[in-house]
Amino acid sequence: MLSRWFKRGHKVDISQYIHILQCPVTKEPLHLNPEKTILINESNTIAYPINDDVPDFWPESAIDLGKVNFVKKADQN
Repeated sequence: MLSRWFKRGHKVDISQYIHILQCPVTKEPLHLNPEKTILINESNTIAYPINDDVPDFWPESAIDLGKVNFVKKADQN
């Protein structure tokens, strides 16, 4: 059902459907980051990008958060 909406170019607020989405690898619920650009599984180990309002659940696109180095931005004075 959702795929028909996405294919037709309708803008969909992914946060309305977050309750039915799950990680295809771990089967855990997903949550959105504050910028609404990625979906993250409940254990914070895998993230999936959202491109043009469409979640990308292909394994090649998944981001392994255990291997990502987060760099904290220095405070601007």
